[in-house]
Amino acid sequence: MYRRNGKPVSCEPCRLAKVRCDHATPICGRCRTRRIQECFYHPAPMTRSSTRYRHYQIKCTSNLHPCDKLLASNIKTHHCSRKHTEQHERYDHGQSSEGVPSSSANFTSLTLPPTMSTTASRPLEANTSRFDTMKPYVTRLCTSIAQYVKLIMTHYDRSQFHVIPRPLIVDPMLTLQKDLEAGLDVNSHLVRNACQPLPELVPDMSLVQFSELLTGPNVRWEFLGVIFALAGHAAFHTDVEKWWAGNAFTTEMFQASKLCLEICEESNQLNDLTIWLRYANVALTSHVFGDTSHDLYRMFNSLIAEIFAIGFHRQNFSNPKVPFYISETRKRIFASTFSRDKNLAALLERPPLMDSKFCNMVFPFDLSDEEIVLNGSELDAALQGLDQDGWKTPSEGETLIRPATGIRLRYLFSDIRVKVLRLSLGNRNGDVGDKCRELYREYEAIRERVPPQYRYESDCWKYLNAGTCIAMLIIHLDYLYCGFQIQRILRQEGQNILAALLDTSMKLLSAMLDYIRQQWRIRELKQRYAWIFFFYGLPGAGTLAAEIRQSTLEGTQLPLSVPYSRIIRDLSVAVSWFENYNYPRRPDYQLCLQISKVISKLLDETLDHSLIPSSDATTHSDKNNTVLNDSISELPVDLLGENEIQPSIEPTTSEEFLSWFDDLLWDGSISMEV
Repeated sequence: MYRRNGKPVSCEPCRLAKVRCDHATPICGRCRTRRIQECFYHPAPMTRSSTRYRHYQIKCTSNLHPCDKLLASNIKTHHCSRKHTEQHERYDHGQSSEGVPSSSANFTSLTLPPTMSTTASRPLEANTSRFDTMKPYVTRLCTSIAQYVKLIMTHYDRSQFHVIPRPLIVDPMLTLQKDLEAGLDVNSHLVRNACQPLPELVPDMSLVQFSELLTGPNVRWEFLGVIFALAGHAAFHTDVEKWWAGNAFTTEMFQASKLCLEICEESNQLNDLTIWLRYANVALTSHVFGDTSHDLYRMFNSLIAEIFAIGFHRQNFSNPKVPFYISETRKRIFASTFSRDKNLAALLERPPLMDSKFCNMVFPFDLSDEEIVLNGSELDAALQGLDQDGWKTPSEGETLIRPATGIRLRYLFSDIRVKVLRLSLGNRNGDVGDKCRELYREYEAIRERVPPQYRYESDCWKYLNAGTCIAMLIIHLDYLYCGFQIQRILRQEGQNILAALLDTSMKLLSAMLDYIRQQWRIRELKQRYAWIFFFYGLPGAGTLAAEIRQSTLEGTQLPLSVPYSRIIRDLSVAVSWFENYNYPRRPDYQLCLQISKVISKLLDETLDHSLIPSSDATTHSDKNNTVLNDSISELPVDLLGENEIQPSIEPTTSEEFLSWFDDLLWDGSISMEV
């Protein structure tokens, strides 16, 4: 149909909503995206309501996408079951007395859940190909579901860093296991449910009812993708020599979860489960490619985009329209994503993607995974055990650190991390020194907000499990590194804060050595958490090595709170561990090795200079400068910027080392071997 001016007529839903119609038939792209099942064209849209209109007839659907076939079938059934007169009466009811469509009627019919985009789904061939690619992964899951369940449950038992509560994953998995053992035809249900939206989550929905939305005939690609991602994540942390252990299985699960994500994108699905899948895939990407890879950064961008699209940043948590356990899971995911965003921004020298000024900064409750799925009086009793800030004092025999505890602690430092990033990455206008001093006072006060039982001590490894200790250590390092950044900015602004900077650097080095010692003792920590080194420990170690070298060459005394001998001994232990450790071929570990070589050269020059006569000091210093320059020039091309200029080493200060450290290309070309 065309207007008098020759332009195509917009369909009636698009015309009433005042959006651009793409004029596709039988259903335009916008109506298909918004799940509107009646895309019709009014023959005379400017006439009064007494004018009849007709729907376009549904024709051959053999070349349509599966989603379009289902939608077309529903519309055809609807047209056959209702007469034109009934449609005419319903159209009249949406009109005001003057014949203008009423806004309440329009918004009632057009209010839809958020969608990822307004484009139509992809062609049938691409989707069918994707389904065929997933068949081997789905078949393997169906035949080995017991092993997948055991693997993920073991990981939940050991880890303190999972974000999705255990019952929301394990209970549906156990139900799915029973369904598969009973002969459930998973493939046919997956194809049918790919285009079906997730049913609405109501506040009084029980955990059993929630599990029914993901299992049996309702099994969904989103849930299978979460299983694949968590299985790969768990396999990465597994030391048992089974068929699922090792890099090959982890990489395979990464590919499977990524394909599930792509199917969800093609089907235009956006719900809580797709957020879970996206978050789990980001965590797995970190293991496969390292925290410095562009693959992780790209996936993380997509996660934040979907979090904003679904509205996690502006949730009304005081009166949620979803079950309590879903509301708490949303808080956990948002808080964890917000904290990771600040870490990546500081590490990669890039602006943060999430701004607290536009978000509801609501902390998840310090409850265990089992407590958030309670209801009624049991849930009320659990909430009564929290203080006014939402912290829980552990009772006898209870785990000290819960997953929610670690998320809350890292989220606690997020606000000040944002302020530090604005000064370190943004344009420094005005009196930066005053802003930094005020920020440093705020930084020192924030430590008091951490409950005493959650503060890290070096001897906690003797009486707490490894998962709890590593969680407390990371929180401790988060706090120290935040102060390290503030002190560095103050020194750049000419403030005499070297003593505080060196003291913080020594604490970072000591904490890194604590972790190194435990790697020899605890198997489950080996080849794990490499970002502890290059994000926290190595900047502190390099600062100490550079300043000690500079003071040795100049014959000056540093304002240190610990003896030179202890610092040199600790630096030697750290360098020796990096030199003798059997690294996996991953970018993050290779970066650690190369950075430690530079620190080793700085330390060698310091020790050599102190052992030679003073008359030969200048000549020997020049020689060592040449050696150190050569050691840095030996770094692989992919670890240095494309136009990187070798840093001046005479004299080498901590700021020159840190500037070189910042300018490293944080995207290694080495991927995980399979």
